[in-house]
Formats: sequence, structure tokens, C-alpha cells
Amino acid sequence: SKTYNLLACGIPLLSIAPKHSELSNLISTYQNGKNFSTDQVSKIVDFILQCKENKDFLKELSNNSLKASKEFTYNNAKQYL
Repeated sequence: SKTYNLLACGIPLLSIAPKHSELSNLISTYQNGKNFSTDQVSKIVDFILQCKENKDFLKELSNNSLKASKEFTYNNAKQYL
């Protein structure tokens, strides 16, 4: 999945997915981005602007993605099978 590559690169996540999806749960657990529904266009714009304008916020999301990536390695993949 591209998601795990993004985490390993420290990329904050912006997703449009169902509220109780695996991706939404991952973002909620690791606080490394934000999940939206398809009708939340103005909130998506606000999130993008917040990331652009608040470098500390963006850095925190990035660090959280890197931390999350440590949970999804080849060595611990067997626990998810």
C-alpha cells in the first residue's frame, strides 16, 4: 500500500474515507493527519491551509507518521496475518 510508504517518508496524511475505515483509524491512532468525508470540502481546505501556515503543526504530523511507520515493518508483518 502507498500509505505505508508515505508513513516511512514522514508524510502527513489527508484522506477521504469512511469514518470507521482502516485508514481513518490509523490516522486517529497515530495523530498523523486528518480524515474527511466527501462533503467536507471546506474543512479539507482549512486543514491544507493549517499545514501550510503552521510549520510546527506540519512537523508534528510528519514526526507522527515516522513513528507510525515503525509499527509496520517487514519484521512485524506476521502479526497482521
